[in-house]
Amino acid sequence: MLSQHHDPEAVDQLLRIAETEQDTELKTNAIFWLGQSNDPCVAEFLLKIIGG
Repeated sequence: MLSQHHDPEAVDQLLRIAETEQDTELKTNAIFWLGQSNDPCVAEFLLKIIGG
C-alpha cells in the first residue's frame, strides 16, 4: 500500500523497509517502488545500495 502513496512519509517508510527488513521479498519490493520515486534522497539511497 505504501507504493500507492507519493508523500514523503511513504517514501521514508519504504526507505526504512529497504534498509532494515529481513524478508528478502518485502525488501526487494520496497526497493522496486523506491525506484519509481522522483525523490532526490531515493536516488542517493539507491546509489549507496549499488555501491556508486
